[in-house]
Amino acid sequence: MKDVKPTCIKIGEVEGEGLIELSNSRMKTWRRCQVKHDFKYVDKLRPKRKAVPLRRGTWVHSCLEARDSGENWVEVIKKLKAEEYDKLFAEEKVELGDLPTEVFRIMRAYHQHYSKVDLAYETLAVEQQFMIRIPNTKYVITGVIDAIKRHKSSGKVWCFEHKTMKKLPSENFRMSDVQTTLYMKVMVLLAPYLGYKPEDIEGVIIDYISTKAPTIPEVLKS
Repeated sequence: MKDVKPTCIKIGEVEGEGLIELSNSRMKTWRRCQVKHDFKYVDKLRPKRKAVPLRRGTWVHSCLEARDSGENWVEVIKKLKAEEYDKLFAEEKVELGDLPTEVFRIMRAYHQHYSKVDLAYETLAVEQQFMIRIPNTKYVITGVIDAIKRHKSSGKVWCFEHKTMKKLPSENFRMSDVQTTLYMKVMVLLAPYLGYKPEDIEGVIIDYISTKAPTIPEVLKS
């Protein structure tokens, strides 16, 4: 596997006074509630404690990043447990539950299911950061693409996005997702920097991951 350590690709003049950085999450927040947007992006307010689903999703995402990079995702769980989970108060651990074990079971099932599928792809970039200045404006589009991979047989390049959630979103939501549309345009601009041709871009693969760990089989009365 080639070096896929994340580095930020900057296109155009992305640094300077008066520029406004726009990410997909920021635009989505503004569309939903402009007051929340100002609290989060202007006043820089943050909740004191991260919500349980968000913390779980962050752990799973960190494991997937390590896995896509060819690293040991089990070691990531051990590190997060030592640096985050073990330092929590007992009451916080009760609220989270046995998070390290839960994430391990989710990732183990994921790895077992996709280990053979992964052999068909070559990883070109992981957690690819980008900053792109929109010409003749003060706006800079920013974001992070989870992974960019090339199919070994067809040579086609795919944008991979990992999403953790309780249930699969509706088809209408998936077909009208602004993020994937934006990332397809970004993929074209990133092509010269990552060693693939724009015409080889095939599409986006959204990897929906259930945050409910697989059920542990029990011995039945029968």
